[in-house]
Amino acid sequence: MNKIIGFIRLEIESGKASPSPPVGPALGLRGVNIMQFCKEFNNRCKQLNIKDGVPVPTIITVYDDKTFSFKMKTPSITYFIKKHLEISKGASKPGKENFLNIDIRSLYEIAEIKKIDSNLDIKSICKSLIGSVKSMGIKTIIVKN
Repeated sequence: MNKIIGFIRLEIESGKASPSPPVGPALGLRGVNIMQFCKEFNNRCKQLNIKDGVPVPTIITVYDDKTFSFKMKTPSITYFIKKHLEISKGASKPGKENFLNIDIRSLYEIAEIKKIDSNLDIKSICKSLIGSVKSMGIKTIIVKN
């Protein structure tokens, strides 16, 4: 059994892992085969049908024989919010200005995706999402049918 010598946490764009920063330097410091990781990461992105360019938080476990394993997580909450609202960033003065609205159903859909990485229930994830959108200057609204 190989002994774990460390963990590396990176956010890598799907399908775009390459020896350039941040991947190369982070793995090189631990003596990991950078090209092997890049190939495996990019192949797994294809297998999981993740669109190119999506930021994928990745935890790489490095073992004493310089081998590795890695776990891919779902993108950040802010990525999903920005993608849903088709914006590049939040408000310049969050709390003082709300420049967009997002409905609670959309937050629930994002929470369903984020539940994959979390031990929390949907209600707790939704509360976290509401805090995130508020910090981005986005107002949560309830749409009535």
